[in-house]
Amino acid sequence: MQKTPKRPGSEGTCSTSSTIYNIDADIEEGNTKTSREVDSGLETFDWSGPHDPNHPHNWALPSKLYIGFLVTIITMIVSINSSIYNTGAEQEVEEFGISTEVNVLGTSLFLVGFVVGPPFWGPVSERYGRKTPMVAGLAVSGIWTIMVAAAHNVPTIMIGRLFTGIFGAGPISTIGGAATDNWNAIDRGVALAFVIGMVFSGPFFGPIIGDFVCENVSWRWTMWICVISSLVVAAIAFFTLPETFPPVALARRTKKLRKETGNANLKCKRDLESTNLSQVANTRKWGLGISSLPYFGLLTGVLCATAITVIYTRTRFARLTRENNGHVKPENRLPMMILGGCIFPIGLFWFAWTSNPHIHWAASVCAGIPIGMGMFLVWIQCFTYLIDVYLPVANSALAANSMVRSLFGAGFPLFATAMYKRLGIAWATSLLGFLSVAMVPIPVLFYIFGEKIRGWSKNSVKAGI
Repeated sequence: MQKTPKRPGSEGTCSTSSTIYNIDADIEEGNTKTSREVDSGLETFDWSGPHDPNHPHNWALPSKLYIGFLVTIITMIVSINSSIYNTGAEQEVEEFGISTEVNVLGTSLFLVGFVVGPPFWGPVSERYGRKTPMVAGLAVSGIWTIMVAAAHNVPTIMIGRLFTGIFGAGPISTIGGAATDNWNAIDRGVALAFVIGMVFSGPFFGPIIGDFVCENVSWRWTMWICVISSLVVAAIAFFTLPETFPPVALARRTKKLRKETGNANLKCKRDLESTNLSQVANTRKWGLGISSLPYFGLLTGVLCATAITVIYTRTRFARLTRENNGHVKPENRLPMMILGGCIFPIGLFWFAWTSNPHIHWAASVCAGIPIGMGMFLVWIQCFTYLIDVYLPVANSALAANSMVRSLFGAGFPLFATAMYKRLGIAWATSLLGFLSVAMVPIPVLFYIFGEKIRGWSKNSVKAGI
């Protein structure tokens, strides 16, 4: 084996290009020193160590606080948008000549967007960093809100609300990681507590702001406020929010150094990874196009569930309401929720055990159909049930629901990646399936005892609506 002379300013040993070897060469960039590993001519650029000042964990405290403040404001704007819409319900009902139930669909579709959006935004944040879903999601959701603010008919409002929710899910799906990326393990819990605590306040600020606006101007200005705040804050974040996800931050520093030095062989570990959108695609060795097809399965399931909901509501639910002298019994909506609760874990188990690369990709893609159906049937019936039960205070009920949902939405990304890496796709997804099975009895219990349970609350509708 022939030895290669050490380069000036470097320490370590070298060998032939067929063997991986380390060079402790110092690459100076500001105050940062980074180590390199060479494999067949490729130089791997990495953090110099746990105290590298360019690592997000080691940024100055004012920078960390500013980032925490900005991502909190971004997510609060989306949360406020989710709940502020219903404060103009009376004016919208009068202007468009629609029922309260139809108007509330604007809130339901927004929250459906929160169901459809995360499966897309989650992989985007892992691949391209936190800033992209934060800024792009807020900006585009603000643009779709213009459609609602300027609408002259109900379908325009409903379409606008759906897509506002889908893109607004970007910040909601990312806040858990964005709020903790630049804090170490000790401070992470404290930072997350403050950030999530403020985010939870968003759904409560919505009705407060909206009621004052509707009283003094009109319901349209509740939407224009969301538009203005979304676009202004998105612009500020675009210019001032740094990338906090360490692997992506390192990849961008590597790209910058590669350009400055002209060394095309300089790579970071992320550059050497597959560019697929998800771990499932990596395991199954799917191409970029095929890796996006599971989203089509989810979308198909949502559309099928929409049709099922419409058919059920116009047939059996309508008949039960007529038999009840025209009064709605909220529990009559729950059979579709029970159906969704049963279908959802079937889809999860299906997806889990068809993730083997030896099984054709179509099997996993088709598993998205029952997953999408189950999610939609559970969520839409949950929202409608809450509105039926707490119609006089529906905004507050939906705000509380949004708070609990945001808790899980913010917490899950913190352990999801580790869970899938340790358990594997099959067992990690199966774990979610088992949890879903354990929750199936919940809507059954409400179907049987719901009328008695809602009788305990002074704010609920005791008899039929």
